[in-house]
This record gives sequence, C-alpha cells and structure tokens, in this order.
Amino acid sequence: MCTLIVDWSEKGYLVGANRDERLDRKCDDNFTWKSLSTNVGVNYFCPTDLRGGTWFGINDCGIFSAITNAAYRKKSNINLNLPKMSRGGLTTEALNAKDEKSAVTLAIHKLVDYQFRPFNLVIGGKQSCWLIEGNGSGYFSVKPICGKYIITADWPVVGPTFNKHYPIHRLDYIAKNIHDSRITHINWYSSEGEYKMYEILKYRADDKVENAVCVYDPNEEYKTRSSCILHSVEDDGVYLSWTDKAPDVFDLIGFDKASWKNKRIHC
Repeated sequence: MCTLIVDWSEKGYLVGANRDERLDRKCDDNFTWKSLSTNVGVNYFCPTDLRGGTWFGINDCGIFSAITNAAYRKKSNINLNLPKMSRGGLTTEALNAKDEKSAVTLAIHKLVDYQFRPFNLVIGGKQSCWLIEGNGSGYFSVKPICGKYIITADWPVVGPTFNKHYPIHRLDYIAKNIHDSRITHINWYSSEGEYKMYEILKYRADDKVENAVCVYDPNEEYKTRSSCILHSVEDDGVYLSWTDKAPDVFDLIGFDKASWKNKRIHC
C-alpha cells in the first residue's frame, strides 16, 4: 500500500514516497550508490529489494524512478511463456538512462519481454515526467504528467486536479493538504515544500490503517518501513532526504535534516 506523491512542473519537482511492506520481507531500506554494468557510464542511488530492483531511485544524470503496486484492472491477453520479473526491476532499468524519454523506452522494453504484477511507475527529471501503468495481464499505458499526482496501490492514480471527495480518507487528506488555501503561497520546490511533504508522509489516521499515509498494522505485521523526499532546485541539482524508519518516529523533533540522511545529486 505504498504512497507516492508527485508534483512536477517546468519550474521543478517535489516527490514524496512512503514504502509500506511486511516486516518479514528482506530488503535494505538504506540508499547506497550502485554502478550499472552497462557502457553508458551511469551510476544510480537507491535502496535494494532483495527480490530484485528497487522501489525508488535516482541516477547521477538526475533521472528518478519510483514504483507502487496496483490493483488488477482491465484484462488482456499475455504470453504466459514470458519469464517473470520483480516490479522493482522496472525501476532500476529506467535508472540506466541519461534522459527521461530513454528511461521510458528502457522500461517499455522490459514490459514487452517479461511478465509483471500490476504497477504504477513514475519516471522523471527536470525536462519531463511520465507515468506508466501496468495491469498485470500484458496491458500497459504511457502518458506524460504535469501537476500534482497521488499514486497508491489501493486506488487508481489521482491527478492532476483534486476537485471531489475521495472515498479513501488517505487520498482526501493528502489532496486537502496539497491544496489547502492557507499554504498555496508555499514554494513546493524548496525547503518549505520539503517540510510540508514530511508533514503529509508522517500522517497516521486514528481509525483505520488504510486511511493513514504512515501505516502500521500490528495484526498483519505490516507497516511503513522507510520514507524519502526528492526535490529539484533550479541550477542547483537535486536534493534527496530519506530515512530507513517510518517518518513519524521523528515527531518529537519534526523534520530536521540532521535526523534524516541527505544527499545532493549534481546534475
């Protein structure tokens, strides 16, 4: 039930992500540099899912990719003889590119050659941002996106405008906070926007686990295990902040960069 929030424009972008997963799934939630064994000379920075790939990453050309699970939707035929691959492999494949359109092309090539469970994949950079939706039965769509998007596994992608009440409180909460009239003056592509994104990512609902942005379900041993915020700064690269813990563990001190890990990507 991961949550991905994307605000992209030609002025910059701000991305926030919570990874929700079972406690017994083995992974390294910490971001580390990795070198791709290709001839294009691209390095990327991401955590690692031991089943393959990653859920969020950025390379040294400033291309980022992030993925969430998705519900099964429109059905179509698929070649069941195709080998299966972890959805995280799409994310790392996109990081093999030096520009956004090449990253999308690399991901599409994987979609043609392998089977994947349903997913929402976002690929972006300073020049453009793209959404690839796959339904788990061979069908996928590709479209450019601009504006604010909420992307989550338990509800179809929502965006770019939020002008109705959503049945899932979590989406409604995020939408209201992004468009709250009291904060419209915020520069989302700055430390101000970064802090507001943190406030959204750490939200816990008082009633149902599916209503929370920061999730904990003791009955299922399932919770938000890590969180990250990525934002571009004009002519000053891209800044990444992340934690390998749930974001709300920092409630006593709020969003303090000293309590999260940080990296500037020069691109």
